[in-house]
Amino acid sequence: MNEAESSQLVNEINDHGGWVNTSLFRLGPIDGMGTGAVAIVDIPEQTPLFHLPLDQLLMSHSSDIKNRLSSSEWDGLGQGWIPLILAMMWETHIGEESRWQAYLSSMPVTFETPMFWDEDARRELQGTEIENTIGREEADNDYRTILRPVLERHPELFPSSSNHFTLEAYHMHGSRILSRSFTIPAILTGALDNDDDDEDDDDDDDDDDEEDANEVAMIPMADMLNAVTGLDNARLFSHEEATAQSVVKGKGYTMISTSAIKAGEQILNTYDVVPNSGLLRKYGHVDTLPLPAKILSLLSDEEIGQWPLGNPADEVSIAGDLVVEIVTQRAGTGKSAEYQARVDRWLDEQDDTFVLSFTTPIEPQLIVFIRILIFDSEWQRFLKKGKLPLPVIDDSVAKLLFDILDARSSRYLHSLKDDLILVTAIPPVERRQYMSAVVRIGERRVIAAARRTVRAQTTMQGAGGVGKKKS
Repeated sequence: MNEAESSQLVNEINDHGGWVNTSLFRLGPIDGMGTGAVAIVDIPEQTPLFHLPLDQLLMSHSSDIKNRLSSSEWDGLGQGWIPLILAMMWETHIGEESRWQAYLSSMPVTFETPMFWDEDARRELQGTEIENTIGREEADNDYRTILRPVLERHPELFPSSSNHFTLEAYHMHGSRILSRSFTIPAILTGALDNDDDDEDDDDDDDDDDEEDANEVAMIPMADMLNAVTGLDNARLFSHEEATAQSVVKGKGYTMISTSAIKAGEQILNTYDVVPNSGLLRKYGHVDTLPLPAKILSLLSDEEIGQWPLGNPADEVSIAGDLVVEIVTQRAGTGKSAEYQARVDRWLDEQDDTFVLSFTTPIEPQLIVFIRILIFDSEWQRFLKKGKLPLPVIDDSVAKLLFDILDARSSRYLHSLKDDLILVTAIPPVERRQYMSAVVRIGERRVIAAARRTVRAQTTMQGAGGVGKKKS
């Protein structure tokens, strides 16, 4: 984003009832992070940086395009992102007539997310948490079967000659939503009509559902702030939150500093703790931070190599299907039907995916699930009384855990040793290849920490530790 584009965005916000404190920060290029916000003076904690009124939030219902379609056509677009994508397509198409022209023009048109990688590059993600979450084929199908029929019925609105309603435009806006949107309570956006206070009590449950509903919103300026895990110094506050703190008045959303920011430092928004697989899928980048000593202590010298970096939030999921597959292999296919009954009962109350991380190298529920599968007495207790087994790792469970972790690890294309060489290569390798290797390293390290945890807990049980299974 150049200075002129930045000024146009600020003017657009000011013209529609918002404000930007340009004496505190500027927008500009950030190495490796695209555009970002940098403080030009020291900013104290609890300082409002900019404010957007509710009607300047770009949401599916705030665009005029909703009123140009029949209610059945609009409802047929569903409750997902398609209505918002269509709204963004329309607002881009009408250009200067849109109150979001400068905002939409400021957004990126190309992305480094795997959605836009070629087949060879995506192959490097085999085995990772991203592999089955890219969603290119599903998005293509949604465009063809849901959105395109509406576009074709209204050439007066969506001319086929325009490049604003193509599949490529659909993917572009979808990626903008994925990487830049905010999920906020619908009741604070004007999306819900709350004037029907005289409704019958029978509608109370529906009202509660509406109050719990969320809306996906594109918020100008707010999405210009980058984010780095654990380094955030600003956050977006609703008018209710900001008014309660006596920081700012006026309905809408305000970005407020949450800690002191020195001149020259980047203003960083907060997001949930996200593993590198999630960062790459959504934003097209990965975090390579110095790993805390506590995490490094879980790894061997070979697993650290010359690269003690990564993302402390990295994680690996173990699918319940994989657990059942490994258990069945050990017991023989003759017990498949019996295991399925146990799985069905488990799924009545529990999840079928188990997440491993540096914080929780072995999820206790994974141990419990294995014990229900392999121990008849613990299965019967769960079936009849609903009592779950204790998450105890004895030799039988440990052997299965090792097999499960080996099977999960075998899905990657490259070894941890090879990936550590790749990320430290001079000259550096191509960026997509590098980011894929970073994701694989983080996940393999989580698996290594899980193996070490299983070994340690098994040793403790064998030594008569707390919770040892009685013979």
